[in-house]
Amino acid sequence: MFGQQSNTIFWATAVQADEEVFSKEALSSVCFSQNGKPATKRTTYQDFRRLNVKWQQKLARRFISCLESEEYVQTRNALLILNKVVKVSWTAF
Repeated sequence: MFGQQSNTIFWATAVQADEEVFSKEALSSVCFSQNGKPATKRTTYQDFRRLNVKWQQKLARRFISCLESEEYVQTRNALLILNKVVKVSWTAF
């Protein structure tokens, strides 16, 4: 389950890092319209950056709680996932 979500997060981080990439992706995708219809108002680059920062902050809090947990499995899983994402540039922080 996390594999699919992590691909989305990595993609969002890459798009957030460059406004030109965002413009190219936003113009070709319905996902950036604010209510799911192609002809409606588009999400702006600044709105997308704010949303991405919220995602990253929520993930950081979740990882911290897993790493501080007394449960071995939670700590192990957090370390496994963090090991995979360490190569990603987290530009929001």
